[in-house]
Amino acid sequence: LAEADGAEYPVGVRVTSVTAKSAYDLGGGQTNDVITELDDVPVTSMETLLTELRTRRAGEIVDMSVSRADTDTELTVTLEGRP
Repeated sequence: LAEADGAEYPVGVRVTSVTAKSAYDLGGGQTNDVITELDDVPVTSMETLLTELRTRRAGEIVDMSVSRADTDTELTVTLEGRP
């Protein structure tokens, strides 16, 4: 957690929208989640998240830690192929 002006907030990548039936949606992901880890690798920026995702293949299953409404949640997501 990071702190600013006395408030704590999760460090990670905020999900601003989720496409229906996408891999993230089917894995239980929601808008406003903050992705904090991908397969135990800390996600501190969009660059980190994309770098980790590029090393994986379609159909691979990944575990994601997300912060959702002040609660840590674990998701299992089956990756899709890139268009």
